[in-house]
Amino acid sequence: MTLPIIEFKDIIYYSSTNNRLVKILDHFNLQIYPKDKVVIFGQSGSGKTTLLRLLLGLTKPTSGTIFINQQPLTEKNVWQMRTLFAYVDQDVIIGQGKIKQLINDYFCLQANKNIGLNWTQVNNLLARFELDPNILDKNSDHISGGERQRIALIIALLLKRPIMLLDEATSSLDPTTKKIIVKEILSYANLTLLSVTHDLVWLKQAKVKTFDFKEKKWLQI
Repeated sequence: MTLPIIEFKDIIYYSSTNNRLVKILDHFNLQIYPKDKVVIFGQSGSGKTTLLRLLLGLTKPTSGTIFINQQPLTEKNVWQMRTLFAYVDQDVIIGQGKIKQLINDYFCLQANKNIGLNWTQVNNLLARFELDPNILDKNSDHISGGERQRIALIIALLLKRPIMLLDEATSSLDPTTKKIIVKEILSYANLTLLSVTHDLVWLKQAKVKTFDFKEKKWLQI
């Protein structure tokens, strides 16, 4: 029997807004299985990002338990659990400097030193993500928002983490490029993907399972 790789179990979460508590999640339950490609769909500002922040241990549920690989997420194991995730947020913070150096810096971090950076693979991903290889010599301040998103996604794939978390990670791409990138990400068969978005292009892909965040139920597309 296949067990969930991620499970939100009876999660209640309140957010403080304008000095009052607002309930974002009310006895929320969700199971995601290994290799699932899951899209959490809903309008901006609906609280979808909260799910990713809870998974990463950046915020805590008011009550309930989050399980990762059947282990409850706690303060003691949060740093270990984070090594399972590659995360691209909607702000696309990749640092400042030459793109080539920024990519290299990620693989100099202690948690990533054992991965090894293959520049042939980098160039292959640049081509598949429709980026000119000369972008490696550009400064991060001199590339567009769509280019930054693609660089961040490439870095996330290069990290080879078992779970990828995306927060509106294709929002700055034009419609044609967006379709190409989404299909490329979904082609990684062994990757467990959780993408929170209000972008309809994700819903039109045959490989995804779509969860309606407003109704808190799976959709049949």
